[in-house]
Amino acid sequence: MVGSPVSSERGGKPTQAALAASTPLR
Repeated sequence: MVGSPVSSERGGKPTQAALAASTPLR
């Protein structure tokens, strides 16, 4: 779950890995 942009967005807790992956996506 850690490092998953989808999981972090659904959980509401943005992790460092998720943020890094979400940045280029958005």
